[in-house]
Amino acid sequence: MHSSLPVNIQEESEPAFTECSLLDHVPVGACVLTPELKVLYWNRSLQDWSGLTSDVVLGTLAETHFSGSQIHHVTRRLRNIVDGGPPTIFSSQLHPHLLPCELPNGHMQVQSTTAKGVRISGINGICVLIVIQDVTALSLRIREYREARDLALQEVEERQRIEATLLDQSQELERSNQELVQFAAIASHDLQEPLRKVITFGDRLKLKNGDQLDEAGRDYLERMQNASRRMQRLITDLLSYSQVSIKAQPFELVNLNQIAQEVATDLEGRIEASHGQVTIAELPTIEAEPFQMRQLFQNLIGNALKYAKKDEPPRVTLSAQTVETGNRYNHGERQWQIVVEDNGVGFEEQYAVQIFGMFKRLHGKDEYEGTGVGLAICKKIVERHDGVISATSHLGLGTKMMVILPESRLSLNAPTHDNKGEMSEVE
Repeated sequence: MHSSLPVNIQEESEPAFTECSLLDHVPVGACVLTPELKVLYWNRSLQDWSGLTSDVVLGTLAETHFSGSQIHHVTRRLRNIVDGGPPTIFSSQLHPHLLPCELPNGHMQVQSTTAKGVRISGINGICVLIVIQDVTALSLRIREYREARDLALQEVEERQRIEATLLDQSQELERSNQELVQFAAIASHDLQEPLRKVITFGDRLKLKNGDQLDEAGRDYLERMQNASRRMQRLITDLLSYSQVSIKAQPFELVNLNQIAQEVATDLEGRIEASHGQVTIAELPTIEAEPFQMRQLFQNLIGNALKYAKKDEPPRVTLSAQTVETGNRYNHGERQWQIVVEDNGVGFEEQYAVQIFGMFKRLHGKDEYEGTGVGLAICKKIVERHDGVISATSHLGLGTKMMVILPESRLSLNAPTHDNKGEMSEVE
């Protein structure tokens, strides 16, 4: 705004301000006050906003049109400008409605007002130019920003609280794992030592005094020995289950074909005794923990041999192929499905999920030995490797165990193998 404005004064009591038509075309409210704080000029924006026309307001005191509980404070600041003081800004937060202006939606217009002194020819003293800006939309955006900022701060605080809770839980879990490690050490020695003594002295009793026992005594002794051995196997299996996570080792490239061949070699005695056959197709190389992969194949192949039909030699086949899967652990790595299929007794399809639970047995302990922990160990190993395990079967028609494992752990691209390799057999 120029420091001086042209003005045509008709009479001092009836001021006119007719030649400043430029202010009628700006998108802000503008008015000029005389040194006595009477309205000298009132532009079109102010007429539109307030509904007050120039012929109504010209020559009247400004304070009769301005509002707010701080109007006397505003008047004092305007008089300070007339007395040569500096320009002043009326904050929209302190005086949101310096000029009462109702918007179409019923809300009041939020205004930011600036006042400065100007000299006008023909008028003695300093006049006051007041510029009123409509900042309603800006005020709304600022409020939305502050609400979003406050919400973000709340979310940050909540996230920090959750992270602190997770840290506490992680530390507690670490302590629990350490306690479990100590328990495993105790169980591996202290709990099995009494069982070894029961078995040892039972064997001596049977050897030295077995002929002195009647049939019932020998039966009791045999039952005691069998129960002790089952308890020993159960402790061993429980230790194996707990150590899947506790004694986990770093992952490395593992040739599953080599692991499967070694497991089949370890089971040669059982295979020969049952006149069975284990056929191993070309299996892939993946990133995994070697010992746990051995545990996995030991349980899967061992189960396939154990649950054979009484009148038919077991036939076990291992194969692999790449698959597309919606596995929630899959982050884009290549997926391999390893299948262990047998011709054994099978089970009803309704038990396909139940068999992976702890101590779940579908056959009596007198019919097939075991503790019901083996497949639970398999499931825990597979899940630790970001994979899934499932089974399909029909009673009397054999079982198919399917394990899906990623080829790599994101950071390593392991070599691949064609899934149509040569077949090898162990008989």
